Amino acid sequence: MHAIHSLMYQVTTTTVAAGGAVAGGPKVSLHPNSTFIFGQALTNLVDGLGFYALIASLAGLVVGAGLWAVGSNSQNFSQTYNGKKAVLVSAAAALVLGAGPQLINAAFSIGGTPDQSINAQTGR
Repeated sequence: MHAIHSLMYQVTTTTVAAGGAVAGGPKVSLHPNSTFIFGQALTNLVDGLGFYALIASLAGLVVGAGLWAVGSNSQNFSQTYNGKKAVLVSAAAALVLGAGPQLINAAFSIGGTPDQSINAQTGR
């Protein structure tokens, strides 16, 4: 048991000391740049798709609210349920569309660069 614990300690300290990368190996980095090939065109394309997705979300919300109202007044449980579901899904879609860029940026900044994560692990 002591031998296994000693081996685990060796592997852990070696990995942290090396930063999980092979010494002298290639280092990978990522620096997003919108001025690169087709950067602005792709940004405009995604903005346009976001616009149409928001329009579809609004249409789904209106149709869902109509189903909910008609189903509720006609005592049709199935139609009422589908209307409520459409309203909630449409609202959730709009929420994800609105918060999407912030979520992506936050996740990217949490990831940091490999150099920052190595320094955090080794305490340098």
